[in-house]
Amino acid sequence: MLLLSILLLAASIIGQKVENTSPATYTNYQETSTDNCTGSTSICTQELPFNVSNPPDVWLDARLTVPTIELRVDNIQARLNLDTRVASLINLTAGVSVGISTVQLKIRGVNAHVQLAVKLDKIVYIVNRTLESIDLNPLLARTITGVQNTLNRLL
Repeated sequence: MLLLSILLLAASIIGQKVENTSPATYTNYQETSTDNCTGSTSICTQELPFNVSNPPDVWLDARLTVPTIELRVDNIQARLNLDTRVASLINLTAGVSVGISTVQLKIRGVNAHVQLAVKLDKIVYIVNRTLESIDLNPLLARTITGVQNTLNRLL
């Protein structure tokens, strides 16, 4: 019965709807033929693609102008992972994985503009709600750890 109560509490914490109150938009791009950013046809924004009063947690804005690129790649791997755990109640995992093998590329006259915005609001909200629940009922964390240890011994 205690296990069922714990599972229902964990499901209610994790399953709560998280509302997005951010007015930010990340698709405010315009294609221009006389680009103010690089002087050629490209994708650029006239202003930042997010609300300055509520900026993203991570913002990358990179511009690149290269007359010639010659690239020969045999194997490249890139990984970006986020792993968050709170007292066996929450286990959030997000990641990006990229792999390239044997590429040859020659490009001349490159103008590039890359923008990346990352917001972590929902992850922070879920972790905060879990910590608030543990703070209100510290026995919950000990009980779940005990149940987890028992299940690990049985399996």
